[in-house]
Amino acid sequence: MQRPGSALSKLRIQQQNLHANVTQKSVQKKTYTKEEFIRQRDFEGAITLLEHEKLLMKDNLTNQLWLAYAYYHNGDFPKALQIYRNLTKKASYDLNIHTYIACCLYALTKYKEGLEEAKKGLPTDLNNRVRFHESDFIWLLN
Repeated sequence: MQRPGSALSKLRIQQQNLHANVTQKSVQKKTYTKEEFIRQRDFEGAITLLEHEKLLMKDNLTNQLWLAYAYYHNGDFPKALQIYRNLTKKASYDLNIHTYIACCLYALTKYKEGLEEAKKGLPTDLNNRVRFHESDFIWLLN
């Protein structure tokens, strides 16, 4: 029998509390949104979540843009390019998508195609930057 307040009884209480904390932490699971994944720069997680939402018939314009963004920042430029090109086939689309396509083509080292695509986009800071870099590479390669 151990006396209350002895070192052994305190140790047993600490071990019980430690075990209780571990089980509580493992039970509390957090579900993330696509914005949280992207804020944490976990593009694999964002892609997984967005692909799952796509299968659940939540395939809207916003999810497609986020999916292409995640693919691009994850380094999968051909998939991002494919999604952006599919978005341009819709009746009404944002002209900034041409700039995003130009960014993908730049990453794939298709500078002339990217420059032509960037010319179709709206004049934004990103568009000007992409056009400058693609023109510069075209000039250097000639």
